[in-house]
Amino acid sequence: MVTLVLVGLWVAINYDGLERNLGFNPSKNIQQFDNSKWKNEPNRLEIPSLDVVGKIEYPTTIDDMNANLDRAINHYPGTAEVGTVGNVVLTAHSSSIVPGYYSNIFATINRLNVADPIIIYRNNNKYTYNVVESREIEASDTAYVNSHQDGKYLTLLTCWPLGTDWKRLAVTAEETE
Repeated sequence: MVTLVLVGLWVAINYDGLERNLGFNPSKNIQQFDNSKWKNEPNRLEIPSLDVVGKIEYPTTIDDMNANLDRAINHYPGTAEVGTVGNVVLTAHSSSIVPGYYSNIFATINRLNVADPIIIYRNNNKYTYNVVESREIEASDTAYVNSHQDGKYLTLLTCWPLGTDWKRLAVTAEETE
């Protein structure tokens, strides 16, 4: 167990050199799943440029949200509702020890570029957002929850770097009219 932890720590510290020296990059070795079964979910997220599709659940507590992460993308309780002024925060795994479709659904959101569309369906109503920024934040930083109150925004949030929970990657998008 100690060896596994030390190897994981070494991988995280040497993340940038892994691809250059060994040809390995965790973000390029993501397990792919068939996402077609989620395309008819009334509450779902679609990221066309990454071929990501997943159902969204709306838990009412943080504990429920954390319990749901292995089976869905989760709306962060207390953040704005889709289509309203404020910041809609959706959270999901980038890597997880629990296997399955949602174990790494946000593993590639670091590849999103400014202006890339992110689509949310809420009760089959379509809302389109375009990426405006991507940033790495401290795991303890919860300011994003109440940020962007001056418009209709979406923030995708996941643990970062891959395989750790040390920080968070926050990708923010603005709703298009």
